[in-house]
Amino acid sequence: MTSYRAILTTPGAMRVFVPSALGRTSLAMVTLSSVVLVADATGSYAVAGLASGALGMANVVAAPFRARYVDRVGQRTGLRLLSLGYAVGVAALVASTAWGAPDVLLVVLAALTGLSAPPVGAAMRMRWRLLVADPAQIQRAYSLDAVSEEIVFTLGPVVAGLVMAATVPAAGLVASAVLALVGCFLMTSRSTAPPGARTRRPAPVRAARRPQVLRVRGFVPVLVVTAATGVVVGSVSVVVPAQVAPDTTLAGILLAALALGSGIGGLTYGARDWRLPAPARLVGLAVAMAVACALLAVLPPVVLLALGLVLAGLALAPAMVSGYLVADVLTDEDVRMEAHTWVSTAVNAGEAVAFVVMGVVLDAATPAWAYGAGAALAAALVVLGAPAALRSSPAAPVSH
Repeated sequence: MTSYRAILTTPGAMRVFVPSALGRTSLAMVTLSSVVLVADATGSYAVAGLASGALGMANVVAAPFRARYVDRVGQRTGLRLLSLGYAVGVAALVASTAWGAPDVLLVVLAALTGLSAPPVGAAMRMRWRLLVADPAQIQRAYSLDAVSEEIVFTLGPVVAGLVMAATVPAAGLVASAVLALVGCFLMTSRSTAPPGARTRRPAPVRAARRPQVLRVRGFVPVLVVTAATGVVVGSVSVVVPAQVAPDTTLAGILLAALALGSGIGGLTYGARDWRLPAPARLVGLAVAMAVACALLAVLPPVVLLALGLVLAGLALAPAMVSGYLVADVLTDEDVRMEAHTWVSTAVNAGEAVAFVVMGVVLDAATPAWAYGAGAALAAALVVLGAPAALRSSPAAPVSH
């Protein structure tokens, strides 16, 4: 833990890390907050689910483009404008529910809100690269960051629930907007900018000279392998509640076991110095998650299931960190934030595919078959992407 303490005590680190946690908490609150608000206003959980889904899908689809925008204009301008756009979207959604707006308008406004959600996580990882002078410490910084993100996204819905329970349903979204503004503005204040940070709009760069991230040799296969980890997470998120239904409390505890494993794995992974190249680590961790998903099919007792979920989670944060490290190797600084966002988007895409597949399998078969289907799908993605991903190396050139 000494190495993590050294990272957190790096001059200026806490002045950026704490605001970034506030910004991430904002995004962790938004799903539950939007569901509760829209359901309260319309009396329909179908409309609430549609609005929340539109917000989440818009967030995922727009993520790489928002990151590209922040890469181009700098964090100070980019994050602040996006957080303002997000706050305006939230205000419009809250006002529309109060005025009894049509359901279609609520869904559209929710989607517009998701489009401008600021990419705080990717921005914080770029700040770690500026704050941590020793390149060997970047892995530890990313691991610490991944674990903190797990914690924030576990606690965010709890915070949202408490805020709404103590006040009114609209308070959850309002709190989310306030946290986004406070986090992004504090994170990008001039007093937090380390040497080399871009606090002003950089000089224009001709589009022809900008690297095309998805054309970088080996990067798309890396995303395919990373998506396999999302498939496992999405499978677990759907199958576990179905397996222990109607006990939602137990389902929550079991899914927390996955997050616990991810936190332990992330801290352990970051504390070690690895000789194996990051692409090979990513492939190995994705394989481990697919195997763990398959094992869940034969672990019916609750205690064994919880242990199996911890085991599956052990590889989750390390796989994410490995994906970010490979992105660092393969891409230029000018597009690195976009590259990191594509890694996160690949995980989210894998989860989304798993949500659909698991629903179909569970309607036709048992949870054991669903776990097996999730493991098979994850394994197929690894097989598809691993050969080219493994050819990525620190010496790999960047395509322009």
